Amino acid sequence: MYRQYRHERDERDRQFQRGRAPHHPRGGLRRGLGAVVTFAARAWRSAGFTKRLIYINCGVYLFQAMLSGITTAFALYPPAVVQLQVWRLFTYMFLHGGLFHLGLNMLVLYMFGTHLERTWGRAGFLRYYLLCGVGAGLFTLVPIGGFFYANHVGASGAVYGVLLAYGLLFPNTRLSLFGAIPIKALHLVLVLGFIALASSVSATQDGVSHIAHLGGLGAGYFLLRHQGRIPPGLLDHHLSRLRNGFDQWRMRQRRRRMERERQSRPQDPRGPDRRHYR
Repeated sequence: MYRQYRHERDERDRQFQRGRAPHHPRGGLRRGLGAVVTFAARAWRSAGFTKRLIYINCGVYLFQAMLSGITTAFALYPPAVVQLQVWRLFTYMFLHGGLFHLGLNMLVLYMFGTHLERTWGRAGFLRYYLLCGVGAGLFTLVPIGGFFYANHVGASGAVYGVLLAYGLLFPNTRLSLFGAIPIKALHLVLVLGFIALASSVSATQDGVSHIAHLGGLGAGYFLLRHQGRIPPGLLDHHLSRLRNGFDQWRMRQRRRRMERERQSRPQDPRGPDRRHYR
């Protein structure tokens, strides 16, 4: 009996190697799941922490789609955090409110996080990312408008911290906004920071956690200064350069306006050097 079993097993192996293996539903499903698990394990081992964060966020979003109670239990609700449900400060950054929200955050994280990971190393980047997310969550505890009584989800606060670090470390890098508008990395960070600050002060109820975005920028700047990754006067230097550039642009606009006004004045037909005396 053992010889017959071994013969059948060897025959199945030969048929499988030739591509003519008999169809076994249970065995095929088992091999398919094994191949998926093997592929996922290899992708996880070969990926950096930036890609691993993207994988984790995508996996958690699938669990959100299947189990609706996850969002209620782990989203950042400030009154619940005040009641010592402190785990929400960490778990909220892995939840997202929709596929577009998830895709946009993961795209920005992949674009800028990979550069910071190569610069700081895996451990340094992961520490900075998580602390920016927790710091952004702490900003939501400030009772401003309706932000305090709203559920906050998403990695946007941590992603804003990543944007700030990239803008301060690589300020002159040219980016393409919306694929058409060229802009420097530092200028993009300043524009996003101004939008987050203005929206937080005005307490706009547009479904976007602007206070968390502002918190991510503030936490990121504090961490960069505390860890010594940027000089103390770097941001002031860039702001002064930006202010000087704006002043020069305003002076050029003023000269052009004066030139247009001079050209639009009626000219004396007898010549510009003809003087009139009374």
